[in-house]
Amino acid sequence: MRVLVSEKLVAYALVACAGLFGALVLHRDVLALFAAPFVIALVAGLAGARVPAVSVTASLESARAVVGDEVTVSFAVETRGAAGLLELATGVSPELHGDDGPIAVLAIDAEGRHAVELALVVALLLPAAAFAENVRGPVVDTVVLDPTSGSHQVSIGLDELLGVAFGASSRFIKGVELDISVPPPARQYRNLVALYVYKAVAPTPSSTTDLYSGRRAGFVVLPATPKVYVNIPIKANAIQPSPETITFDTPIPAKDFPLIVTVLPVAKGLPSSVSNSTFVVKVSPILEDKGLLTLDVTEKGNPPSFPYNLAIDDQPVNLNPAGYELASGIHHLTITSDHYKEITKTFGIDKGQTTTITLSLERLVPTIVFEAPDNAEIFLDGQKLANVPKKPMKVTEGEHTVIIREGNYSLTKKFSVERGKSYKVSLFLDILVQEN
Repeated sequence: MRVLVSEKLVAYALVACAGLFGALVLHRDVLALFAAPFVIALVAGLAGARVPAVSVTASLESARAVVGDEVTVSFAVETRGAAGLLELATGVSPELHGDDGPIAVLAIDAEGRHAVELALVVALLLPAAAFAENVRGPVVDTVVLDPTSGSHQVSIGLDELLGVAFGASSRFIKGVELDISVPPPARQYRNLVALYVYKAVAPTPSSTTDLYSGRRAGFVVLPATPKVYVNIPIKANAIQPSPETITFDTPIPAKDFPLIVTVLPVAKGLPSSVSNSTFVVKVSPILEDKGLLTLDVTEKGNPPSFPYNLAIDDQPVNLNPAGYELASGIHHLTITSDHYKEITKTFGIDKGQTTTITLSLERLVPTIVFEAPDNAEIFLDGQKLANVPKKPMKVTEGEHTVIIREGNYSLTKKFSVERGKSYKVSLFLDILVQEN
């Protein structure tokens, strides 16, 4: 036999559930007392449609009736005759329901004369972020994430809390990955526990406090699989969904950290093997595919005295003390100047990492090298050189005079030196043969 819900009963459902759920969300106990009989009348009214008689008792547990955007109502339903299927329609007022519609229909298989214990969890479809909730439990650990932190693994039990916060910087972090290891008992009794994430938590999670306020960011009923992967984006469109990963639709910006992550039961009467289970949660930052380059350009440890041109990957840039955001991979930079030697350098950028390069500029100074016998005497601008230089020596720009003496033989030469050029001064002694 099938018990069908008439349009009249659906109308009762809309009025009764809107009043009851609105009273629960607004914490109006008196209104809830008035609304509850309408819900009971809704289910009991099924007996008047030429179907087996139905008796129902609705009850609320005040401590767990309202959890964020969910309302839990417990119904004890008893049929006085055989019923093959019982359908219960519930409704939510237009002010409360979302795009998925206001009606939820729950069908219960029933055989013979017996009581059916029903725990009905109705999602109000109201954005969870609109309400702050109290989150109670001991904080096992707080994971602090930054681009260099890597992964952290923490074990938590039911109703225990795990804090997730950012360190000094969340730059280049586009999301947080939660890798949850589901223990065998929780996999055996599937869909009995869920992972909850709360944002904008206050006070800051610590081992000395067990009561917090936060806004529900999302929850995931843990399936019967050994691993569950959950991605929490920080920036819009930063993480592409994948079939094997659950990705939150709404990003949680860095300003709404710290988070609280916890595992809570979604039904009463959990087996002890489940309630005593331990869930291993590995928390990892999801990094953007780019990093930071910082440059330290000096001239003998001091700021450069002359201008220079800087290019990264052949694109001219100005020196920026804050650095340059670059895609991960291999890059190159070039420094050119009329006053300094050219510098070309190849470097790599890692995801989320900062690469610092120190460059020392070397001035374009003219040099001079001498070619003369070892016993020759060389005077440069009136100053005698100790010996004939074997390596190029630096000279200043402008006019210079060189004198080379070999025994009684002496030569004088004036020459001009330009910036960055190299010069060679050679002494040639020739033998002159003449015919008498």
